[in-house]
Amino acid sequence: MSSLNVDWNDTTHSLKVIDQRHIPQKEVYQELQSIEQVWEAITFQKIQKHSEVEVASAFGLVLWSQFKQSNQLDLFLDELCAKRDYLCTSKLAKGPISTSVNRVVTRALRAHSVEEAKQICLKEAKAIQSEKELMS
Repeated sequence: MSSLNVDWNDTTHSLKVIDQRHIPQKEVYQELQSIEQVWEAITFQKIQKHSEVEVASAFGLVLWSQFKQSNQLDLFLDELCAKRDYLCTSKLAKGPISTSVNRVVTRALRAHSVEEAKQICLKEAKAIQSEKELMS
């Protein structure tokens, strides 16, 4: 686990989080494997620290993009924007989520192919995680 309570796993393509609702009594880990699970974790405050919410929401877009089958860039990017908007409906939408997901989407909009957009999403989410780890 990184210095944050959220950590991306390149092998399983999942996001490991410590459910903050159980701390300090015990550490309960959860593997998030979909954007819906990330939304739920943020909404129900399994993830509470703003820096961790930023990281988790960025990886929420990565989780969606990895399993999205498309070769039409315009359609992929339209759906990516819709997924950004979906993540922003969670309880903490006005702050950290919008900052990180807007950053991921803004960079992905520069892609020339779906595969490149997916790679950009992952690269940006990892960059956000690294930045937040340095700040913690």
